[in-house]
Amino acid sequence: MSDETNLVLSVKIPLFEPSVPDGSSLVSALNQNGFLGEVFHLRQERSTELNLSVGSYEFLVKLHKTPIRSDVLESRCELSSWWPNAKNDLSRHTAFIEIVGNSPQRLNRVHESVAATYISTEIVKLTKAAGVYWGDGILNSASDFIELAAVVRPQKLIAGLWVNVKAYRLDDGDFQLCTFGLDAFECADIEIPRFRSDSPGQVVASVCDVIERLLLGEIALIDNQEIRWDNDQEVKVRYGRSFMNPHDCVAQFFF
Repeated sequence: MSDETNLVLSVKIPLFEPSVPDGSSLVSALNQNGFLGEVFHLRQERSTELNLSVGSYEFLVKLHKTPIRSDVLESRCELSSWWPNAKNDLSRHTAFIEIVGNSPQRLNRVHESVAATYISTEIVKLTKAAGVYWGDGILNSASDFIELAAVVRPQKLIAGLWVNVKAYRLDDGDFQLCTFGLDAFECADIEIPRFRSDSPGQVVASVCDVIERLLLGEIALIDNQEIRWDNDQEVKVRYGRSFMNPHDCVAQFFF
């Protein structure tokens, strides 16, 4: 489970040119979509910072005039199945915008992430952005992020915006799967130690569906209990040491 520092929402948007959007333009674009019936407000604007709020949620939008550290990005580029050219594309970025959750108290993390998704989308549209790096989860290209985020609502989530779900082929032809980023939602990451499939992408999609139901509170991952999988199939959940990082406790699925 994460420590308190890791529970602070943080989104990084790599830029080809160092600029932060005009605050009024950003808020105007955000309010065309709406969020839980609330209105986005611009609380403060400086040359490199914006303070935004929507309902009880507050966000700091800050421009960093340096690239994201290469050691931070390198591993995520390697894990970015959906953006195979990530490393090359991001090699030219010169700055980044960071969006940080700045609310005075702990609030609904899913709703906070939906609001931050809206903010990220409009910033990507208003700047020369390369992509979006969500917390310690997933790296998406700018175009993919905009496309996925278009359907997100507080009750309609897209796990692939926030959590990386990665399947690996083993030497004997079987696969294993792990996720990165669920700890930001105070949930254990998910692993499948071994599975055989002609369509590993479908297994990835099924895990994304589980994550979305988990974040919406529709299911819970309880040790030694089963959850619904595809159609009538169920999988057993067991908590154990991660095969990726033995120091972490994860929710493992067994068919």
